[in-house]
Amino acid sequence: MIRVLIISGSKKTTECIREFLACEDDLSITISTHAAHARRLFITAAYDFIIINYPLPDEADYRLMLDMNVKNNASILLLVHHEKLKSIDDRMQKAGIMTVGKPIHQHTLYQLLKFAILTQRKQKQQQKDEQQWKQRLQEIKVIQQAKCLLLEHEHMNEQQAHKYLEKKAMNARLTRLQLAKAVIRKYENKTE
Repeated sequence: MIRVLIISGSKKTTECIREFLACEDDLSITISTHAAHARRLFITAAYDFIIINYPLPDEADYRLMLDMNVKNNASILLLVHHEKLKSIDDRMQKAGIMTVGKPIHQHTLYQLLKFAILTQRKQKQQQKDEQQWKQRLQEIKVIQQAKCLLLEHEHMNEQQAHKYLEKKAMNARLTRLQLAKAVIRKYENKTE
């Protein structure tokens, strides 16, 4: 689930963005009309994608998105009037915030939002894959530790320890990881 926060004082822009994003099935959309409210939301929840339509009724400077950018790794899209774009674009890009000048054609905005959502999906999948690899690596470390204990205490070679763990796990209807943890506990208790 991709969590999106829309911060905009303009009902028309908010509705336009919300309408487009509502077509996507894996999005959770939260809307805020004021910077103060957005800050409270930001403290209580994590967001993946933040869309800010400036100016906001209660904030004239650009501190809100800079604060959000520092405290989160969300993608931030700032919609700002063309006249102000040149003066802030450099600073926002250095902070990793995408700025887009208004007025913007609706089709262009949709394409931009679609790209941002696709990027978020890809990032979420990469994070999920990375977590699975970390988990798998941790399992391998535990199994290797159990093999080393079998080598040391049972005088097995590496191949014998490997087969021992596989066969014993299969017979006991356990995963190799579960059995490896049991072997580690067994030999840790003997050494204490």
